[in-house]
Amino acid sequence: RNLMPITYRIFQTLLLVTAISSNVNAQDRVTSVDARFLFLDESPSSYSIEGNSGYRVLSSYPYQVSPPVTFDPQERVDLYKSARKPERSTPSGKPISNEARYQKIGTATIPSNVSEVLVVVRKDSEDAGAYRLEYFSSDPREFPEGTVRVINLGRTPIAVGINRERALMAPGQQRIMSPTPDHKDRLIIRVAEEDKNTWNILYDSVAVLRTGKRMTGVIVYSPTGMRHTYTAYELREFGEPEPGHQWLTFTD
Repeated sequence: RNLMPITYRIFQTLLLVTAISSNVNAQDRVTSVDARFLFLDESPSSYSIEGNSGYRVLSSYPYQVSPPVTFDPQERVDLYKSARKPERSTPSGKPISNEARYQKIGTATIPSNVSEVLVVVRKDSEDAGAYRLEYFSSDPREFPEGTVRVINLGRTPIAVGINRERALMAPGQQRIMSPTPDHKDRLIIRVAEEDKNTWNILYDSVAVLRTGKRMTGVIVYSPTGMRHTYTAYELREFGEPEPGHQWLTFTD
């Protein structure tokens, strides 16, 4: 005689749990994704995506992080590398304007489970002519305001100190750090690389992290020592820079 009321209560409980679960899933469902792109390539080229109105430039010089671009979840985005054709002229000597040549280098598939993502595009070490893509979630649920994300895209272990926070990362790893800025929103950042059982300082300076902002620091390896950041005078005066790791940051 008591089975029916008990069964009914169980049924009500199951309906309630299902309704709560459906509501949570609806709130967490991603409807659009903001993607930034970072191209690890030092060739004299720019990088673009193709849209309805033509090509949209994401990066025009090496190691530039693009502004956020909004896509649909699971959208496939073709990436292009463009270089200028050599200067040409007509038989009469009249110059012909340069034209950009677009070479498709890969296709990014936008994730469906995060609202923001950093897409890193770099040369494939096993195939000189190919590129490979890596995705790093920038979803605020994992990377909240007031934190610093550090990504090691270099070749050696990296140690990072931000105020009193410390982190040690192998190549390919990332870490979300929660340092406390001082009264002027300042952070003291120190970055070092491991080299033959010793540590070499790469970066030692002060950065500002405003309230409500997030900062990303990326370790990259530059074969030219970031040559493109030097002026012709500096190259003549100091010579060619040595290859090595570099510390890049951007705030959003």
